[in-house]
Amino acid sequence: QKTKTKLGRLGQSGALLSLHPASSSTPHVGTSIDNGVLIGLVVGDVSSAVNELKSKNVKIHRDIQKHEAGKNAIILDPDDYMISLFEPDFDAEKNIQAGGYIGFTPA
Repeated sequence: QKTKTKLGRLGQSGALLSLHPASSSTPHVGTSIDNGVLIGLVVGDVSSAVNELKSKNVKIHRDIQKHEAGKNAIILDPDDYMISLFEPDFDAEKNIQAGGYIGFTPA
């Protein structure tokens, strides 16, 4: 019988987001840069988030950039997968799309 694993919740101290291959026979190869995988998180203050992550020696792939839809930075996890941190500009039009995304995800 399989044992269920309890998962932490994001936003709690020490929480971990763990992603796994779709099947146990699928090998882990490449990085976001190699295979296009990107995780995106919406944050309330991207400047504070990036400053805190820099203080913890997290690798910054692309520092904060201002876009029409808000501010964005990209960090790298320990396996060099990209994580996008996005602070929406709620004063902007609600139907604009942040550049670089496929599909439509309004803020």
